[in-house]
Amino acid sequence: MEQPWWIDHQARDLVAVGLNKSVLQELGQPNFIDVALVGTQLKTNDSLATIEGQKMIVDLKSPLDGVIVAVNPALEGWVAADSDDGQWMIKVQPFS
Repeated sequence: MEQPWWIDHQARDLVAVGLNKSVLQELGQPNFIDVALVGTQLKTNDSLATIEGQKMIVDLKSPLDGVIVAVNPALEGWVAADSDDGQWMIKVQPFS
C-alpha cells in the first residue's frame, strides 16, 4: 500500500498532514477519529491518529519528526461528512 498520508510544506517551519484519497476509499465512511493533541512531540513512525472506518481501522504514523502545532477543528464534522483528498488533519513544526 502507498503511504496513507500526504504532506504539504506550507512554510519553512510548517507542514500540513492529511490522508490520501486511496486510504479514504479503503476506510469507507469514517466513524471515529482520535488525533494526537497540540503540543505532542512526534518522531517518524509515532502514532499520530487512529481512524475507524466502515471497512477497517487505520493507525496513521507520523511521516516526520516535529511538534503538533494545530489540529483541524473540522475533523469532528469530517467524520460524519464525505471526505476528500485535501483536508489537513494536523500541522507540524518540524524539528531542526
